[in-house]
Amino acid sequence: MFKKTIPLAVAVVLSLSAGAAIADQTFHPSKDEVGTIMHVVPGTKSRAQVDIDRRATATNVVVSDGWRYVGGDTGWELIQHAYAFRGGKLVHVDNIDHSTPKPSLTSIVEGKRRYQDQYSGG
Repeated sequence: MFKKTIPLAVAVVLSLSAGAAIADQTFHPSKDEVGTIMHVVPGTKSRAQVDIDRRATATNVVVSDGWRYVGGDTGWELIQHAYAFRGGKLVHVDNIDHSTPKPSLTSIVEGKRRYQDQYSGG
């Protein structure tokens, strides 16, 4: 009798802990129909931050990761770097930060050498 109760108790405990783990998920399977049920998870932004984002989107400002909302069927578009000839030179004409350091040729050659050493199979 005692040998049968231990596995049963373990099964009950495991099923209860699995239910608790599923209960705090955003999606979980539905018992009544095919598919899942989604629960709204509270956000971490304040109302003021959301309002700032909404106003930036409404004024068509490029957000920090380089995307701009254009509306319609297009939705969001990635803003690329823009260049133009001014005074005989090719210059940047966008508002994107260009302070990223340029890679040196020696670092590229060294990276290729390390890659070949590691993956050459010999």
